[in-house]
Amino acid sequence: MTASKASIGDYVLAWGDLGQVIEVRKSKYGYFCYNVRYVGKPPLEETPNDWFASFQIRKIGNKADILNKVKSIFAKYTNVDENAFKSIDDKTFEQYLDQSVTEVLKLIVNK
Repeated sequence: MTASKASIGDYVLAWGDLGQVIEVRKSKYGYFCYNVRYVGKPPLEETPNDWFASFQIRKIGNKADILNKVKSIFAKYTNVDENAFKSIDDKTFEQYLDQSVTEVLKLIVNK
């Protein structure tokens, strides 16, 4: 809990909900906590972002890392143009990331 798990801008799972780190704080005892903005629908509509301790989040990566992983997967199986990934805006990226994470979590839970 005293090692930072994520940076501002990283996408994380916070108790199973997809979010983006918007602030990182370190307590006087060396523990990290993260202010996470929910990407999809927040658990409580009146709370669009919330604070989490380091043990409550799992880092997925930043936008560039995630897009690079997706590009490498597509490159193995298709002839997709690499420039197509450069034109993805943040809103569209987050929409598809949220849908992907939601579908994967459904598969895991329903096993």
